[in-house]
Amino acid sequence: MAIQASLTSSSSRRLNEMLPVALSLLESIPGGAVLCDPQGTVVGINAACRRVFKQRSRDILGRQMSSLCHDSQWQEIVRTGLPGGTRRVTVDGATLVRVELPVFADGRVLGVLAHFLSRDMGIVREVLQKLPREDGDGEPEAPQKLMMRPQPVRAGAARFGFDDIRGTSKAIREAKALAARAAKTDMPVLIQGDIGTEVEVFAHAIHSAGHRAANELVSVNCRAIPEALLEAELFGLEEARGPGGGRAHPGKLTVANDGTLFLEEISEMPLRVQARLLQVIKAGELSPPPEPIPGVMSLTGDTPAGRIDLRVIASSQQDLAARVGEGRFREDLYYRLNVIRLDIPPLRVRPEDVRVLAEHHLVDLNRLHANKGWHRHLTPDAMETLLRYSWPGNTSELESVLSRAYSLSDGDEISSRHLPLALQQIGKVSSEVVGHKTLDEIVAEVERGVILQALRATGHNKSRTAKMLGLPRSSFYEKLGRYGLLERGG
Repeated sequence: MAIQASLTSSSSRRLNEMLPVALSLLESIPGGAVLCDPQGTVVGINAACRRVFKQRSRDILGRQMSSLCHDSQWQEIVRTGLPGGTRRVTVDGATLVRVELPVFADGRVLGVLAHFLSRDMGIVREVLQKLPREDGDGEPEAPQKLMMRPQPVRAGAARFGFDDIRGTSKAIREAKALAARAAKTDMPVLIQGDIGTEVEVFAHAIHSAGHRAANELVSVNCRAIPEALLEAELFGLEEARGPGGGRAHPGKLTVANDGTLFLEEISEMPLRVQARLLQVIKAGELSPPPEPIPGVMSLTGDTPAGRIDLRVIASSQQDLAARVGEGRFREDLYYRLNVIRLDIPPLRVRPEDVRVLAEHHLVDLNRLHANKGWHRHLTPDAMETLLRYSWPGNTSELESVLSRAYSLSDGDEISSRHLPLALQQIGKVSSEVVGHKTLDEIVAEVERGVILQALRATGHNKSRTAKMLGLPRSSFYEKLGRYGLLERGG
C-alpha cells in the first residue's frame, strides 16, 4: 500500500505539471469533457460540459468524479489502465453517450477523462440505439438495424472571419495574407498547425471570404469518429428495405454540396475512407463503396445523379508528408489536398502576439461578465509572466489560462499570483544571483529551466520538445548533455 500511495502522489504531481496544457486540450475536445486525477478528484472541465451540468467551474473542481457520474469506473481505469465502457446517461433530461478513458504519460495513468457526446452529434445518435438504457432495460440492436434517424446533419455558416484572427507579428500577417488569397480561389487548402493554433478560425475565414460563403460550411473531425461510422457520416446511408428498415441519411459530402467541407485532423482518416474521398475529389461525384462494410448497410450519396460540387479544406496537426512516408496516408490524396498549404505559426515563434491575444480575450471576458460589473485587466507582472512562457498549447492554452485567472481574481486586477505556478516559475532569476554569478551562468540556469518545462509539457518526448523549442536535434541533444538531462524521462 505504501508503494501505491507513493505512485499516486507522484502521478498527481505529474498531472499538476501538465495541467495548463491539459486544460487547453479539454476545450478543443468535441462534446463535454471532465478530467480527474488518480484519486478521482475533478481537476478540469470544459465549457461544453459545464453547460451540460449547468454548473460553474468552481462548483465542480475539487469534487469527486463519482459525485458527477455515480457509476464512474475511474478507480478501475486507474488500476488497470484500460478504457471504461460506453454508457448511455441522462443529465437534466438530456440523453448522452459517456466514454471514460485513461490519460497516460511516461507509461503511467495520470488521470481519467470522461467524454460526453450529445445524441445530436451526427452518428452518435446511432450508438445510442445500440446501448442498454440506464435502468438496464433493452438489448443492443443487431448491426443491420443500425439506422440513422431522419434528422439533419449539423452544419451552418462560418462563425469566424479574418478580423477574428488576432496578432501583429509578421508570421501571422503572412499567414492571413496567404489565406485571403486562397479564399478568392476554389482550390483545396491544407492547413497545418500545432494543437491550439487558430486552424479552425482560418478555415472558417477562408469559407466566409469566398464565393461559397452563402452556402454550408460542414465540419467533420476525423479523429473523433470510428472508421465505419466516419464513412457513414461522410458518405451517408441509403434507405433500408423491408420491415423495420430505416430512412436514408445524407452524408456530409451531400450536405456540403455547393459549399465547403472542412476535414479536421485528416491525418487520422483511415486508408479505406481516404480512397473513397479521393474518388469523390477526382470524379466530382459520389459512388458506392468498393465492398460492403461489415455490420452496416450499403452507403451511397443522395444528390441528383450523385454529382458533388464543393470546396475541400483539410487540417492536420501531424506532418502529412511524413504520414505518407510511413504508409499511413495516401500519396495521391496528399497531392490533391496540398494545392495551397497554409502553415499556422505557433505562439512560440510569434511571442509579440501574446499581448494582443491576451488583451482581446480579456475584452471578451469583460463583455461576457458585464452584467456582474466586472472589468478586469492584467497587471504588468502578470503580462510579463505570460510573455516568458512558450505556450505549447498555443492560443487555446493562453485563453484557458486567462479564463482561469479571471475567475480566481477577486478584484479588477489579475496578477501573476492568479496564474498557474508553473508559469510563475519560468525564467525567474533571483535577485541574490545577480552579482554572484556571471551572465553565462544565469543564462544557463534559465535555459535549463525552460528545457525542463518543455520536456514536462511534452511528456519527455525529446523529438517534440526539440521542435517546440525550435532547435535542431543535434543542438537539442548537446544541451541535454550539457545540463545533465539526457537520462531524464528516457
